[in-house]
Amino acid sequence: MQNKNEQKFYEILENLFIGAKISPKNDENGFICLLRAKSDYFSHFRKKFETLINEKTKNNSEFKEEIYDKLYDFFHRYFNESGALLYERTPAFYNLFTDAYTAKMPYEQVKSTKNDTELFYKTKDLYYVKSEKIYNDLAILLDGIKYEFDASNLKMKKSNEKQKELDFLLTECENLFGEIQDENTLKNGVIKFSVSNASSKMSDTKITDILKELKKANLNVSENELKKAFKIYEKQSNIDFFINKNAKEFLSRQLDLWIYQYLFTQTADFKEQRIKQISDFKEIALNLINFISAFENELCKIWLKPRFVINSNFVVSLSTLKKRGFDTNKLKTAKGYESQEDEWRELSLKSEDLLENENLAIDTKYFPEFKDEISKLLENFLDGTLIKSENFGALNSIKNRFKNSVDLIYIDPPFNTENNQFAYLDKFKDSTWLSMMSNRLEIAKNLLSSQGSIYVHLDYNGDYLARILLDDIFGKENFRNEVIWAYDKWTSSSDNFQRNHDTILFYKKENAVFNEIREITENLKEKYSKGYLLGGGYGSDGLVIYDKNNKKAEELANSGKYKVVYAEPNGKPVSDVWRIPFINPVASERIKSDENLTQKPEALLQRIINASSNGKTERENDLPLESDLQGGSSRINATPSLVLDFFAGSGTTLATAHKMGRKWLGVEMGEHFDTVILPRMKKVLSGEQGGISKAANFSGGGCFKYYELESYEQILRNIKFSPVPKDAENLRESEQDCFLFDEKLSRAYDENLALNLKNLGDEYANIDLKESFLNYGIKEFDTLNDEKIMQILRNFLVW
Repeated sequence: MQNKNEQKFYEILENLFIGAKISPKNDENGFICLLRAKSDYFSHFRKKFETLINEKTKNNSEFKEEIYDKLYDFFHRYFNESGALLYERTPAFYNLFTDAYTAKMPYEQVKSTKNDTELFYKTKDLYYVKSEKIYNDLAILLDGIKYEFDASNLKMKKSNEKQKELDFLLTECENLFGEIQDENTLKNGVIKFSVSNASSKMSDTKITDILKELKKANLNVSENELKKAFKIYEKQSNIDFFINKNAKEFLSRQLDLWIYQYLFTQTADFKEQRIKQISDFKEIALNLINFISAFENELCKIWLKPRFVINSNFVVSLSTLKKRGFDTNKLKTAKGYESQEDEWRELSLKSEDLLENENLAIDTKYFPEFKDEISKLLENFLDGTLIKSENFGALNSIKNRFKNSVDLIYIDPPFNTENNQFAYLDKFKDSTWLSMMSNRLEIAKNLLSSQGSIYVHLDYNGDYLARILLDDIFGKENFRNEVIWAYDKWTSSSDNFQRNHDTILFYKKENAVFNEIREITENLKEKYSKGYLLGGGYGSDGLVIYDKNNKKAEELANSGKYKVVYAEPNGKPVSDVWRIPFINPVASERIKSDENLTQKPEALLQRIINASSNGKTERENDLPLESDLQGGSSRINATPSLVLDFFAGSGTTLATAHKMGRKWLGVEMGEHFDTVILPRMKKVLSGEQGGISKAANFSGGGCFKYYELESYEQILRNIKFSPVPKDAENLRESEQDCFLFDEKLSRAYDENLALNLKNLGDEYANIDLKESFLNYGIKEFDTLNDEKIMQILRNFLVW
């Protein structure tokens, strides 16, 4: 029979270790598979653990009770509601000093803070996976009506995309007037709903139809009452999912601190028996730590495993195809040409003869028969790569391929505004936001070249946290500027000063490129015309001359028809306060979308790209084009700089970089990728004239590759967790025992060791093995033999 402390300990351990109880019964969900495996793993371990405690507390029920009490006291501090290991309920001094002190190290090797201030947050040593509202079955009583909600059809998120709205489908309603449940509750009706994920941006719940059905059942429920019930259901727990980077070290260090604190707060003398009991307690606790950390370490391996590239395709302009020697007339007779025409029309790129528009962009997904041919033509000439993925998985997967290769990173991450109206998730706890950012910035730093720079765009919600975080990752000495982007934006009256600026933090890697930008003074700006001649421009006050030796300018100046103004095109250096207009709602640059996009003007990105990267094309002359007015002229380089944005949002960084002749990498996830960014970049290649297109003399052309990456949820869904065979349970005592017999993803090879990735399921049917290997850092894919391919694939399949 269990004693009170024993029962309390196992209940809390099971609840915390396994984590949130989740109702969806969909076996296809990866996180459900994970929780099921975690539960089985716990049950297997518990029997051995109970045996160990019984041996240590034989014939001493009082000590056994104390063991469970102390185990509870220690372990319940370090689990959150999702089962993640962190500083959850610890005293402040545990949090502050544990990183500076490691008990098993000699004094001279003890870690200590090198700075007089350090940024501490509860989730510092964790990988942030995702945030999700967990919906369970729920029954609520509201104004005499019982509402029952069935969550079995709900699906969890694939990555960390914004959670979809809920649909409520009426499944049953009945008037039970007069039926008494207990003396305090009179139930006159039951209404049952099946809850599912909305198929579109908005909920498809048919309020009017539901009210009609309720009326037929003689249930008098108003629209407001119904919406109130839905809102109550929607207010369920929002849970952050994490993985501890080194669970064993973390918990062992905390255990040492807990034991020392216990010992030195006791007033009684410690006899030999008591010292032995404390030693036994530590052995038992470490046994449990090994159990917990083994599972956490396995999750780390899955989270960090290289991801397969799936569903890859190319987008290329017709003009680029022709330059590479492809006969574009073949496209007209292809099966997918009609679908391609439909897409052109959807993108408002229609013309009388579509192939006469030389810069129209085609997507190889419509032309699979030509994909290999086009791939070979474009292999070494891609302008960019667009990746559909959660951005940590993407950065971790490309880190070998692009190490020390990126010249400029610009990111516009979630500002942590707690605004649920945005197209992306923008509501985090501060500690969660810091983990999310630090995980990604640590990899991003290693992607930067020695001449690289990073710009992080924020506002007051996160800039003060990011400044300390960036100092920690990139070094305080590598801080360059805090740029203020000031803009005029109409807002309603309030009891505070109106906020009309964002902050952009600018850091360098080592010897960063910085091209001085000069802007033209206001009095000369007025003299610029909308069109330019080589050597000068017509202005309302006369002719502005930049090149006195230009014959055409000289003729016009000598004609006597103009007031001549000689001006230097360089102007004055740009300060750290940038007054670049915000995009107004009707601007041609504004992307038309049902989603609430936080779109930035291309002129803002143009200034950043001009300052910290080099282009590939030489300016025909030294005249200050409109791009100069907005941020300086392009620098010339035989090899164009590579620009990365892993919070690509609406794609402004990628569009601007492409128009300016830079190479680019972009990462975004969810439906937003297909509905916003991909269509935008197709229009850019087709020559759309919004933003800086005219000023940059960009009329279209180019090519890029886009693809998806295998997701964490997808991996969890397809892994085969195998129980330890009974005859092997005592094969060897190791903290990794439970994973020795897992198949993981090894079924990609059959019993004859023949590779067939389709064995992994339909989701893996379109793997781009070459791109997967290139991302992993394998440069010569075409020369690999079968043995070498198997050796490399092991990292993807059986970590």
